[in-house]
Amino acid sequence: ETLGTFWLDRRKFLLRKKQLGEKENSPMFIVLRKFSSSVMFEAFVKGRIEDMKMTARERSSIMPHHIPLFDICCKYLSVNRLEFTITNIRRIVAKTVVSCTRHIAVGKSIAVRARALDLTADTPFNGDIAEALSDLVESCRECNTNLSVVFSVIWHRIGQTKGSMWRHQLLALHL
Repeated sequence: ETLGTFWLDRRKFLLRKKQLGEKENSPMFIVLRKFSSSVMFEAFVKGRIEDMKMTARERSSIMPHHIPLFDICCKYLSVNRLEFTITNIRRIVAKTVVSCTRHIAVGKSIAVRARALDLTADTPFNGDIAEALSDLVESCRECNTNLSVVFSVIWHRIGQTKGSMWRHQLLALHL
């Protein structure tokens, strides 16, 4: 901070990392040195400066999924007093992604696509077809993305015009 304004000082960033105990020849310091010279680091610093300029009320209105993943990792590491290592970061990212609503929606969409492909495959369906169809219809009501996924499977199956794949087309029409 200089006269009440914040600015980017790459050298000071690396110096602070050394003061915190990071060895200059360690793999993590090499990564930090490369990172500090990147455009991504500039964007990170600008974001942090904007965060610091916000009032407490503005900060409280930010939704958790709008917070950058790097900030979440840094906060978790500092609160739990963990080292900034690749292993710890991977663990935090895995925990965060699994609980992310977008990740859950993508997982459901993949499951819906797999179910639609199973229902229109040449091989006999394992399980109760009526129940599988009703589950598929119900999931399409919950999220319009699922409906477009099912329709893309139907159009894909109808487009398979090889003579031996007539069953794909018939089952797609039934679906």
